[in-house]
Amino acid sequence: MTNLGNILMGYLDDEGSTQDDSKVGRLSLANEKLAYMPKLVCEAFGPIIKILDISDNNIGNLDFLDYFTELTSLIADKNPISSADTNIPCMPKLELLYLNKCKISNLCWVEALRYNCPKLRFLSLMGNPVVPAFMTTGNVYQYLQYRLYVISAIPNLVHLDDKRITADERAQAKKMFPTPFVHHLLKSTQVRVPHLLRKLTGRTSNYFPKSPVRSHLHPSKPMGNNYLV
Repeated sequence: MTNLGNILMGYLDDEGSTQDDSKVGRLSLANEKLAYMPKLVCEAFGPIIKILDISDNNIGNLDFLDYFTELTSLIADKNPISSADTNIPCMPKLELLYLNKCKISNLCWVEALRYNCPKLRFLSLMGNPVVPAFMTTGNVYQYLQYRLYVISAIPNLVHLDDKRITADERAQAKKMFPTPFVHHLLKSTQVRVPHLLRKLTGRTSNYFPKSPVRSHLHPSKPMGNNYLV
């Protein structure tokens, strides 16, 4: 029986149970082929769960998170979560958000995270269309612009994707996107600013391959099936 089946049936075993796991605020519903979160689960677990794993499902609507008022960590990798159709609800205690290999294609979508997730410190968006895949295309400027934009949009972040945010990156992000007004301007006009990134080439040449390709804002932790430990 799947984890979801165990939960709905109230099943408990000798080695580890849904009840035991919920006591420490952890719940995994990964690989359950879910298109939506069952209301029974929301009502029973929402008030007590702090770590939720819904990776590898077919969930595109995250409105159910309104039930999870204590949530501090959400792993939602490999879901059809998109910048066009998915709203991020208010999660005042959320510190970690993994949305790897989803369908986020608009960089300005992260603006919602700034206001709805004010305590967010760890964010991973790898494998989304919005993240320039410099490893395969060699476009360092697109990758840097993406990274600096997200850093400036969410000031409390300490870790983005697979790298910790450095003091130099934070300073450069502040120069490139100094105020929320700039974010709104970019959102409405989709301004291209690759020339500012060329100033960073010397500082990043040790980490990324050089490739003077035009940059733009809109380019084209794996978890298992068991309860989080």
